[in-house]
Amino acid sequence: MKDNSICIVAAQHDLYDDRCYWKQAVSLKNAGYRVYYIIIGEKEEEEGITNEGIYYKLVHQKRYFANRYFNFIYKKLFYKKEQFKVLFKACKEVNANLYQIVDLHPNRIIEKLKNLKKKPKLVYDIHEQAYSFYLDLIMRKWRIPKIIKKGYASYIQNWEYKKAALHDFIIVTDDALKNRIEKNIKNARVECIYNYTDLGKYREYIPIENKEYDIGYIGTVSEERGVMIFLEAINILSKKLSSFKAIIIGKPVNEEARKKIDRYIFTNSLEKNVVFKGFIPYNEIQYYYNRIKIGTNPLLNLNKFQEIIPIKLFEFMNFGMPIIASEHKYMCQYIRENDVGICIQAGNPKILADKILFLLNNLQEMERYAKNGMKAVDEKYNWSIMEKKYIGIIDSLLNENIS
Repeated sequence: MKDNSICIVAAQHDLYDDRCYWKQAVSLKNAGYRVYYIIIGEKEEEEGITNEGIYYKLVHQKRYFANRYFNFIYKKLFYKKEQFKVLFKACKEVNANLYQIVDLHPNRIIEKLKNLKKKPKLVYDIHEQAYSFYLDLIMRKWRIPKIIKKGYASYIQNWEYKKAALHDFIIVTDDALKNRIEKNIKNARVECIYNYTDLGKYREYIPIENKEYDIGYIGTVSEERGVMIFLEAINILSKKLSSFKAIIIGKPVNEEARKKIDRYIFTNSLEKNVVFKGFIPYNEIQYYYNRIKIGTNPLLNLNKFQEIIPIKLFEFMNFGMPIIASEHKYMCQYIRENDVGICIQAGNPKILADKILFLLNNLQEMERYAKNGMKAVDEKYNWSIMEKKYIGIIDSLLNENIS
């Protein structure tokens, strides 16, 4: 065990998150570091050690209203800082050599971490642009003038840049984020750690025609991410195919989303065609990945999605799934350059249904996409490549302390 300890501090992520836990925390542990993982969220207080040897602590974030919009406004107007005092106390007790901040909100304690007696190194791990996240997701359905929404989203974005500048190093998940950081933060040290897949060892090589599910939607279950477009396409297909099976895997963004999906399936008599599995732990999901013929990513046409590179792309490739995804710049660049699927107009269930039907009727085309995807992951898009880069960054930062 190295003398150095590292603490990952996150919000909006689960304990067993695919990137924060299974890739970063486990990779650091395997590299010989003592690793702590502190998460602020709505779950009750809990702490312990995982089977992989990661020390963890859950810090409870109080929810004042069931409605997330009322809850958001209340916290902004009458914010209670106790939860961030608890978060800082937990971080201070760890006394780590390096703190890696994931997500926006833990930056509230960045100055306090920077002033700790030990003078730890600070790394900010950014997964998405704050401006688009607030404008396209948090405030998308709010009935207030768009100019106010844009103004507040800009305020949050500028706040993030100021906090990010206090870190010793910044990690991002895609090139667009890297360009934004370099443009807005003078002398920023920033590198891309792409969210490539680490599931290669679980590939089963099942022939496409023998797979159980014809179509899959995997990821956060929300309208913005296209789950209703997916279901509408399934409804169209149900009138053209005598039998087929689709699967939805993921955590609904809220109870309202879950109920809406259940109602749609029942109203359109799709019970025989759609299996809604809900959340599947990351270390168990490979069973289903191996049994899906086609992977879909029907994201809506929102600015937030124009620049992201979803991990699902690499996971679909890894398990030999042809991909049908919305026409977004960076995502479709990977799909086209590696010839692993089809890009379609966002928000159009008829086109999605047509392309699904086309692939199901063209096994040779599916096999070509599948073969190209697996080859791309094996050669370029696997976590082992990013792991070396990530550990190298951490090692280098901690060696600066020694020197």
